[in-house]
Amino acid sequence: MKPFKAMVEVTRVPTVNNMYLQNRWGGRRLNPDYKKVKTSISEQLQKAKIPDYSTLPKGEYVFHLDLTVAIRTYFDVRDASNCIKLIEDAIQDVTKSDDALNYGVQVSKLYFDDMAEDKLERIYITITPIKKEDYIYLHSEWNKIGE
Repeated sequence: MKPFKAMVEVTRVPTVNNMYLQNRWGGRRLNPDYKKVKTSISEQLQKAKIPDYSTLPKGEYVFHLDLTVAIRTYFDVRDASNCIKLIEDAIQDVTKSDDALNYGVQVSKLYFDDMAEDKLERIYITITPIKKEDYIYLHSEWNKIGE
């Protein structure tokens, strides 16, 4: 199965910092600003014709995500790993596939000097469906480390 590739644009690449607000009962809810960003990412992925992965045979496929975030501000203080969760959730909303099936996630950040202040930040997304048995085989060598 071919990888799906897309680029989405957002005002600011979201991070888990301040993503959730506490409600008065002690639970958490998504910050309304983050909800808008998540909706925007989902809508852009739909326009890019992201596949409906829920049609894959249940239990047979897992996913590898490759995310590159192109940011223009606070480059050295924004953690690349903090950008993953909201993007995963937006993908899950569109593909109807559980993000627990994202067996591999690679994230990188880039800074572009040509990104003027008025330009949007970008997220480059590659989703690669992999047969679960193949993924496990590809990573079986890890079990031998330390032997």
